[in-house]
Amino acid sequence: QLLDGYTVGIAAFKGTDATNVYENLSEMYHNQREDWKKRARLISDNKDGLAWKNGSRIHMFSQGGREPARGYTLQMLHCTEYGKWVNPGETLAAMLPAVVPDGDIIIESTAGGFNDYEVKCRLAQTEPDYLWELDFLPWYWADEYKEPVPPTFQPPQEEVAHMRSPGLP
Repeated sequence: QLLDGYTVGIAAFKGTDATNVYENLSEMYHNQREDWKKRARLISDNKDGLAWKNGSRIHMFSQGGREPARGYTLQMLHCTEYGKWVNPGETLAAMLPAVVPDGDIIIESTAGGFNDYEVKCRLAQTEPDYLWELDFLPWYWADEYKEPVPPTFQPPQEEVAHMRSPGLP
């Protein structure tokens, strides 16, 4: 069911990533059953996002763009590939005013990168007045990522330090 007037912002690492996410979402919509598409009629479909007749929208932008999320009112902000972001704390802080008070913020990243801001968030969750709920969903839970580790494998020092960070599962 597509909620009336529900607005999502998807913040990608860079413009080409935002375009890739848009293309995937557009393809998913266009591959839905016709009866579903009649109930959720699309009125705009371009690289900036998707919009439906019922007022729902998905806006696409990149974290490196000028004033990302400015001017939007979002029920959900999804920050994708957050581990690759440049100045992640500052950029997220600039986006937060766009999210309604009871809105949702999803920050995800793959094994393609991590940053100090993620570690700081994990450390901060031990404070009693911490407002965020942190869930770690490791990519290695997915079978397609499981392969035997070669016996000679040595992780880079940066990853060893990350693995020793408090709060990791």
